[in-house]
Amino acid sequence: MRGLLVVIDADEDSQKAFAAACNAIAFAGFPVPDSAFIIKNEQNVRTSVYMIPGVNECGTLEHLLCERPLKRLLLAKSAWTNFLRA
Repeated sequence: MRGLLVVIDADEDSQKAFAAACNAIAFAGFPVPDSAFIIKNEQNVRTSVYMIPGVNECGTLEHLLCERPLKRLLLAKSAWTNFLRA
């Protein structure tokens, strides 16, 4: 095996979620990355933790897929309503 990529939800506490992922990586005997989104290359094995929805953000995959498009849709609706009123 050349590498291990762990993708996790950041949930309500991204630091806690990252620590949990690192604990699992260490328990499995792999090199532990220093921070999320950084590739640790040690013992000829690369490891990394990618957190959803993104860097320094809390949330889940559901937030990324549902809430952000909904916000864009509501902004578009507002712009359309303002256009029709003008």
